[in-house]
Amino acid sequence: MLAVAPGEEWHGFRDADADHMFLDPVKVTILTPGMDEQGNMSDEGIPAALVAKFLDERGVVVEKTGPYNLLFLFSIGIDKTRAMGLLRGLMEFKRAYDLNLRVKNMLPDLYAEDPDFYRNMRIQDLAQGIHKLIRQHDLPRLMLQAFDRLA
Repeated sequence: MLAVAPGEEWHGFRDADADHMFLDPVKVTILTPGMDEQGNMSDEGIPAALVAKFLDERGVVVEKTGPYNLLFLFSIGIDKTRAMGLLRGLMEFKRAYDLNLRVKNMLPDLYAEDPDFYRNMRIQDLAQGIHKLIRQHDLPRLMLQAFDRLA
């Protein structure tokens, strides 16, 4: 475990003290485009929920998902095959996103939930639609307010 130093901003914890905030090397957080380190929203983004859904449909377990972050746990017993499965899934997502595949082809389970809604929708359109809603409702700020101070 590594201590989080008070006064540093990179970790996003406000009012961190040296005795109670630690980084755990078995927890891996991956950030998706959409928000910078200071919490400013980008014009475009890829909500982490889409990446999580894509990985889930391929058997990769995502422990927690925020608006633009995914948490993975790598316990001591994790083998190289499982770790490579995550990397392969992320690369497949990037390739499919860059090709702007139809939701039907990229996320078939999601498509099956409402075929009429997703009929001709492409993944980049879905991503930008969700990103727009996240920006419009200022979801990251609301989540920070909800979880910043736990009493």
